[in-house]
Amino acid sequence: MLLTAIAFIAVPLWGHLQGDAIARAQKQAHGVACGMPVLGILLDTLFLSGMISLVALVLAVLAYWKLARPRPVLRAVELVVVALPALLAVVVVVGLGVTGG
Repeated sequence: MLLTAIAFIAVPLWGHLQGDAIARAQKQAHGVACGMPVLGILLDTLFLSGMISLVALVLAVLAYWKLARPRPVLRAVELVVVALPALLAVVVVVGLGVTGG
């Protein structure tokens, strides 16, 4: 659960704070802000969350397999929720690969 909390809360919060700091620094120095560094930070944040989520998913699946049958449905739902950041990161990577970005 700790890895999932980090992937869902801590990493995106860090990305938001870093992006906001970069935008403020650019506005202060140049009067305008370019969004590309912020986009880069947000994509890095997404990939980091996806990697942490993938590790959490592997650990959660191993724990799920060790449960006696019948396994609780809520644990299966938990697996899906844990996998969401990793799934989103894969979708973005495939999208960037398809579009040539």
